Amino acid sequence: MHQEEHRTHRSHVPDLAIHYQLQQLKDDFGLESALLVDTKGHLISASDTDHIAFYKVLASEVEKLSQGSTCRLLFAKLNILKRIRPNQISTKSVIVNSKQYYIITIGASSLERDLSSFRTYFALRRISNEGDFNKNVVSRKPKLQLS
Repeated sequence: MHQEEHRTHRSHVPDLAIHYQLQQLKDDFGLESALLVDTKGHLISASDTDHIAFYKVLASEVEKLSQGSTCRLLFAKLNILKRIRPNQISTKSVIVNSKQYYIITIGASSLERDLSSFRTYFALRRISNEGDFNKNVVSRKPKLQLS
């Protein structure tokens, strides 16, 4: 049985492949954005660059987000995405090749965010077989720190 290719973009370069994967998730699940973050709070990849300053701050706060801390302070200080409520951000921790990462999904329903994180995990496992995707971090910790 022949299976039709459903992706519009494909790359054998791991960093670009992850970006394409996150873009596809955004489209498929109706997300505002999807991010991949390392344990140090560095943004590895984002589905888009529309609100990159906001994404960098979210990445730097990933530990708090992953522990279920509220995003209200973050939203009060930045107030960038007015259409997004704090309960519309999900953070999932995943292990790929013995390294921990966080998948942050923004917008849509809780179920759609969970499904998109699940799909991202399997894509990361596949992409990681093609090389290290943590070489080119999008940013270092931003100067803005939340207390």
